[in-house]
Amino acid sequence: MNIYLEILGYVASLVVLVSLVMSSIKRLRWINLFGAMLFSAYGFFIGSIPTGMMNLGIVVIDMYYLYQIYSQKDYFTYLIVNHDSRYLRKLLKTQTEEVPKFFPDFTYESLEEKHLCFISLRNLNAAGALILRPEGNQLRVELDFALKQYRDFKTTMFIVERERENLKAEGYNELVITSNVPSHQKYLTRKEFSQLTENEYSYKL
Repeated sequence: MNIYLEILGYVASLVVLVSLVMSSIKRLRWINLFGAMLFSAYGFFIGSIPTGMMNLGIVVIDMYYLYQIYSQKDYFTYLIVNHDSRYLRKLLKTQTEEVPKFFPDFTYESLEEKHLCFISLRNLNAAGALILRPEGNQLRVELDFALKQYRDFKTTMFIVERERENLKAEGYNELVITSNVPSHQKYLTRKEFSQLTENEYSYKL
């Protein structure tokens, strides 16, 4: 077999394998689409029509679901809840392994009445939680968490934009968050947070 075709087969296999470990549905579909295209080309090049046709079919399926993802109209809203909300507690208890990856110092027991607590909803399904602690005219982000399947969606910024005027009316003008988790720092940069120090970020309301 031509060495380049063999390399193409290995690369296609690797891409498809990588797609299967994606937690994001969008990334899974895009990467799987690319891998299926490579596999389809590989199949036709080596004269394996079934391999080429099957993967061409996967390309069409991935394109269909990507179209569905980008064309669907999701309904976003949120709940303002008390610090001792049973709903908030149950939501966070289902994420005892995920939350510490981004907020290792956060504990539900540390919440007090002064905290502002929001639960984001996508199509009325719980999508994440935002917890803010007032500090003068600033709001310290104690928790800004989205469930894996909803991390492609701007659930937190949706809450901030909707509540911006209310928060400003209460005298708050800035969100401040501390993070030393590289993946979370990249997320904050994408969300237009300004870096104040090595681990501290700010977002003006």
